[in-house]
Amino acid sequence: TMHPLVNSIEKVMMAGLVRTLYQEYGILVHFSASDIQTMHVMPPLIVEHTHIDTLVAALDSVLGRGLPYVFERILKDQVRDIFVG
Repeated sequence: TMHPLVNSIEKVMMAGLVRTLYQEYGILVHFSASDIQTMHVMPPLIVEHTHIDTLVAALDSVLGRGLPYVFERILKDQVRDIFVG
C-alpha cells in the first residue's frame, strides 16, 4: 500500500503534466482512474503521424525539464487561481 503523502504527490505531478501539456501544446490527456499509471491521449478523430510526433516532442520537452518544473508549475497555477480567481 502506498503512503498517502506519496499518493498525493503522484497525483499533483500527474495534474501538472496534464495541465502543462494542454497549456503549452494544446494536447489533451488524462490519467485512468482505474490505473493511475496509464495516460490516455485524447487525439483528433483521425490521427496522423504529425500528431504522434507532436505528442512525443511535447512529452520529451516537458519531462526533459524535470518533474520539479511540472510540480512548480501546477503549484503556481493553483496559487494564482486562489488569489486571482
